[in-house]
Amino acid sequence: MDATIRLTHEGFKWRRTPEGAENADSAPEIAELFAHEEGAACFQVVLRAPERFALSTGKKHWYSPAGHRDRYRLDVAAQGAQVQAWIEDGILDDGGCLRADVLLSQEEKEYEAGSAAVVFVQVRAPRTTQVRVRVYHAFGTHPEELLCERTLALSVYPVRLPAPEDYAFYLDLWQHPSNLARKHETPLWSDAHFAVIERYARTMAALGQKSVTVLAGDVPWRGQGCMDNDRFPADLFEYAMVRSVRHADGSVEPDFSVMDRYIDTFERCGVRGDIEILGLCNIWKKDSFDDHPLVPGDPEPYISLPCLDERTGALSYLDKPEQVDAFIAALEAHLDETGRLSRARLSADEPADIPAYRRSVERIRRVAPRLRLKTAINHAEFIPAFSDAIDDFIPSLASVCEQYDELQRIRRDLSGKRFLWYVCCAPAHPNTYLHSDLCETRLIGALTRHMGFDGFLRWAYTTWPADPRRDARYGAFPAGDTHFVYPAANGEPLLSLRYMALRRAIEDFEILRLLDAQGLREQADALAASVLREPDVRKWFHGEEPIPLQEICATDYGDYERLRREALALLSR
Repeated sequence: MDATIRLTHEGFKWRRTPEGAENADSAPEIAELFAHEEGAACFQVVLRAPERFALSTGKKHWYSPAGHRDRYRLDVAAQGAQVQAWIEDGILDDGGCLRADVLLSQEEKEYEAGSAAVVFVQVRAPRTTQVRVRVYHAFGTHPEELLCERTLALSVYPVRLPAPEDYAFYLDLWQHPSNLARKHETPLWSDAHFAVIERYARTMAALGQKSVTVLAGDVPWRGQGCMDNDRFPADLFEYAMVRSVRHADGSVEPDFSVMDRYIDTFERCGVRGDIEILGLCNIWKKDSFDDHPLVPGDPEPYISLPCLDERTGALSYLDKPEQVDAFIAALEAHLDETGRLSRARLSADEPADIPAYRRSVERIRRVAPRLRLKTAINHAEFIPAFSDAIDDFIPSLASVCEQYDELQRIRRDLSGKRFLWYVCCAPAHPNTYLHSDLCETRLIGALTRHMGFDGFLRWAYTTWPADPRRDARYGAFPAGDTHFVYPAANGEPLLSLRYMALRRAIEDFEILRLLDAQGLREQADALAASVLREPDVRKWFHGEEPIPLQEICATDYGDYERLRREALALLSR
C-alpha cells in the first residue's frame, strides 16, 4: 500500500505515452485555492499505486468483478460547500498518447499497476473556508482505513460576476444536433432528441453561449468529407431543420416548426443571442458527394433544401433558382413574424472564392435584404473585400494577425459590427486540441480582450468521430478538434478539462471587464498583457506557421491564476 497522492491545480493534464510513460509525478503540488462569490474553486487529485487498484469517489461499497484488489476512495468536503468530483478518463490523441480530458459520470474506475488515477474536483463555498481531502484504503471486504488527510485553504473574494446569460463575452459554439441524435440513438427531431438537445444546450448556457445554430439546408459541410475518410470512419452529415412541401398545385411551402422548436429550446436555457443560419450560402462542394448541381444556374448550385412531394410522396430538393429565392424570402418573413429577425444572421463558413461569395451575397440582398450576414473567414483577403457587407466578422486567428490593422480600422470606422475570432484545424498553437496545453484554452479570455474583440467561435461542440470516448482522432483534423464534450450512454453530456478551461477563460474576460467598469482599465490592460509574451499579435505568424508557443503566451498555468487572483484582489478593495 505505497500509494502516492498529489493535490495539483486545475490546469494539469495527465498523459501516458504509447511506451507507457506517465507525467503524474510532475503534477505541481498546491496548498490553497481561491474563488469569487458563487464561483468555483477547482483542483485535481492525482493518486498513483504500484499494484492494480480501483478508485471511487462515492460513499458506497464497490467491488471489482475481476476479483479483490486495493480500493481507494476519495472524499472531499468543506463546510457549507457544494462539492463535485469527476474521475478523469484518457482519450487517444494523434500520436497514440492517452490524454486526460473527459470527466466521467461514473464513481468508480479500475487501473493497472503503476498507473495514475486523476480526479477533477470543484468546490463552491459561500465564504472563505478549509477544504478537507481524505483518501481511504481497503482491500476486498475489509473495512476502510484513512490513508491520508490534507487541507486546502479556500479564499472567497467578495466579487460577483454576472449570470452567464448576461456575460459580455460573445461565445459562439456551433451545434450539430444530427450528431446528437446518432450518438444517443434517438429519431431525428423527435421528443427524445429534443430532450437530449436541451441537456447539451444547458451545458453551453452555463458557459455563456450566445448563438443558436440553425441548419436551414441539408449537409452544408458535406459531412466534413466523412465519405472519403476510410481510416477514421464517422457519420458527420447534418440535416436540415426546415423541410418544404410541394403541394399538388405545384406551390412550395416551407415548414419552420422544427427550427422554431430548436430556437425555443435554447431560449428556455438562457441562450438568446443571434440565430446563426447555415446552409443557404457558401455551400461546400465535395466531388465524391456532388455528382451534379442540385439547382442549375443558382448562385449556390449545390444548395440542398429538402422537399417532400405531397402528391407522390417522393423526397427531393428544391431545384429552381426562383424556388430558392422564395424559400429565403419566406424564411426572412417568418423570422420577422416571430420577432426574431433582428437576431438572425445568415452565416457562411470559410468562403474561398470572392466572386462566388459576392454573387451569393448579392442574391441575399435582393430577396431578403433585412437578413444580416455573419462570416467565418480563413482567407484574410476577404476582410477588406467584404468589410461593408458583413455584419459579424469572425476571422481565424491567423487572419486576425495578418489583417489586424484593417480589422481595427473596420472596428473604428464601421460601428455596429461584431468581431469574434476562431481556431479550428489550424494553427498548431495556440488551440484547443486534445494535445494542446490547457493554458492555450485559458488564453482565450485575455487574448480576446487584448485584441478588443467581442468573443470567440468554435466550429464544433459535438461533431464526434465514431468512438469519441476512446479515440478522438478524425481525418486531417487534430484529435479533439471536433468536440468539447462527450456523449454518455444515458443521453447526458460529459464535460471535459477543455470545457472547464474555456469556462475559466470566459470568467477571466468578465473579471477584466469589471475592472474596466471600475475605472481600472490600465490595470486590466496590464493583467491581460501579463500572459502574452509577444503582445503584438501581428508577429505571431511567419506565413501560416505560428512562432513557438512560449514566445506567444505564458505556458505556466500559474501565470493565469495570478492574473485572476490579482484582478479579484483589485476588485475587492
